[in-house]
Amino acid sequence: MNMTNLCGKMTFYKIKLLFVSVYLVLLGAAVPVQAGDLYVAPNGSDNVTRAGNSIATPWATIERAVELAEAGDVVNYRAGTYTLTSDTGYYTGNDGTAQNPIVHQSYNNESVLWTDGGFRLFINKNYWTFKNINMTSSGRFLTVGDGGAASNTVFDGGLYIPTAPAAGANNAVIYLTGDAINTTIKNIEFVGSGRSDHKVGVVIFRAVGVKVLNCVGHDLSWFIYYKHGPDEIVDTGIEFAYNFVYNSESGIGSSVAYANIHDNLFVNTGISMGIDAGNPANAFNNIHHNTFYNDGFLVKDEIQPDGNIFTDNIFGDTSALLQYSPLAHNTTTDYNLYPLVSAISNDGTTYDLDGWSIKNGDDVNSIEGSATYVGGAAPSAISDYALAVGSLGKNAASDGRDMGANIPLVGPAGFVSGLALPKPPTLVTSN
Repeated sequence: MNMTNLCGKMTFYKIKLLFVSVYLVLLGAAVPVQAGDLYVAPNGSDNVTRAGNSIATPWATIERAVELAEAGDVVNYRAGTYTLTSDTGYYTGNDGTAQNPIVHQSYNNESVLWTDGGFRLFINKNYWTFKNINMTSSGRFLTVGDGGAASNTVFDGGLYIPTAPAAGANNAVIYLTGDAINTTIKNIEFVGSGRSDHKVGVVIFRAVGVKVLNCVGHDLSWFIYYKHGPDEIVDTGIEFAYNFVYNSESGIGSSVAYANIHDNLFVNTGISMGIDAGNPANAFNNIHHNTFYNDGFLVKDEIQPDGNIFTDNIFGDTSALLQYSPLAHNTTTDYNLYPLVSAISNDGTTYDLDGWSIKNGDDVNSIEGSATYVGGAAPSAISDYALAVGSLGKNAASDGRDMGANIPLVGPAGFVSGLALPKPPTLVTSN
C-alpha cells in the first residue's frame, strides 16, 4: 500500500472518529443523569448537586432529597435523626413510575428517624415508596394527596409513633385524602401511649384503593380511622388484612363502603363500623375471618348499615349491632363463633345465639362457646392465637378453614411470632 492511500484512509477514520465522538457528546448532553443510588446523612450538604451526590458526598435533609430525586432513584438515609424545617413536597418533587418508583429508605437498615418538626411532608406525586424509616409525628406528618393527586404510594416497614393528641382524631402519622389512590401501608408498627390518649396510626379521608396489611398497632385510640366515605357508595377497593392490633380503643373506626376486612387479630380491641360517616357509606363491607379476643365488633347507632357481611369470625365478647336503635340493620351474619349467653346486643336487648337467630333469621351455621387457643388461657404471642386441635371453630368456617384469622399470616414480615407482646419502644416521647 502506497503512502498516499494510507494517509487518505487514516484521514477518513480520523474524521469518522471525530464525528462519532461529537455525536456521543451531543447524545450525552440530551440524556439526564441516570437513576441510581442517592445518599442523605446528618453530616451531608444540600449544596451538592444531584450528579455530585454519592455516599461520600451526601445531602443533609429530607427536603433536598424530595426536591431532586427522580424516577428510579433510591435515596439512602444514613443513621441519624432528620427533622423537617418547613412544609415539604407541596410544589416540589417528581413522579416515579410503576417500573421505576422513587424510593426513600434507610441505608443497610441503619437506624433512621424522621420527625415532623411541626411541619408536613406532602406527597402529591405518583409512585413514591418509603422503606424501613422510623417516624414520629405531632400532626399529619405524611400527608398523601392534599394539593394534588398521588397514586401508588407505599409505606413499608419502620416504627411510626404519633406524639401529640389527635385533634378530633384527625391527626396521625399517615393522613390520606380523597386524592390518595391505591396507597399501601404494610409491615409497620404503630405505637401510642394508651387506649385513651387520642393518638391515631392512620387517618383515611375518602381515599380509595387503600391497603393496610401485616401491621402491628397498640396502645392507640385508633389504629385505622376511616373518616367520611366517598360521596357515593362505590367499590372503594379498601383492604385491611393480616394486622395485629391490641390494647387499643378501636382497631378500625370506619364509614367506608366495600371494604374487605379479613384475617386481623384484635386483642382487647374492637372495631367500630359506621362512625362519623357524613356520607352514604358503611355499606357492603365484608368482615370475615377475624379473631376478636375479649372484644367484638360494633355497628354504631348513628348510621344505618346496608348489606354488610360478618362471617367466619371469632367474637370473644358480646358484639353490638345497632345496640340501642330499632333501625333495620340489613346485615348478614353466619359461620361465626359467639360467646355463650350474650352473643349480640341489638335495640337495647342482648341475645344468645338462638334468640338472635330467631330475631335476625341469620347465623344458621354459627356456633356459641369459647375457643381454645394453642397458647392456652393466657395467649400472648401472635402464634398463641391459633385454634387448638379440638377447639370450637376448628375447620368450621364457611370455606372449611378455621374460624377467625389465618394466624400464620398475621403480623409484619420478620416479626418474630414466638416473642411475647412487644412493649412500647424507647422512641415514645412524653408530651
